[in-house]
Amino acid sequence: MYGHFFFIHKLFSGVEKIRFFLDQDSGMRATCLTAFHNEIKNRSCDAFYVRITKDLTVDEKRRTLNDSRNYFSDQQKEHPDLSKNKIKLKIIKDRLENMQEIGNWKDKWLLHPFPNMSEPEKAICYLTDYGDYNVAILNRTHNLK
Repeated sequence: MYGHFFFIHKLFSGVEKIRFFLDQDSGMRATCLTAFHNEIKNRSCDAFYVRITKDLTVDEKRRTLNDSRNYFSDQQKEHPDLSKNKIKLKIIKDRLENMQEIGNWKDKWLLHPFPNMSEPEKAICYLTDYGDYNVAILNRTHNLK
């Protein structure tokens, strides 16, 4: 795994910004953070864990999707002056303030607020957090339009 990440590092030399979305694996985390430590330090590389619940039934997936849509609709009613994008950003900001710490490293996880049938319960953990990652970047990172 170390060889793989150091090879990727070589291939990515000169790349302006790198973002890794990794399976929740301590070995992968360690190798990524080691191979790209200078880029992480100078803020040209970010790493995230991504976790997806894969064993939900179709009915459970539909329920999750409906809950999300209902919550979004409630937010639209509560904030009729906001555009859909602004409501999405508001929901993300709310979730950012209520992230849960999980595991030995006390990683903070954001439950993705906009599920779909293939990824009904997706959660994201920012592994290279300096505490100043702004919502506009999260918006671009997670393709919220």
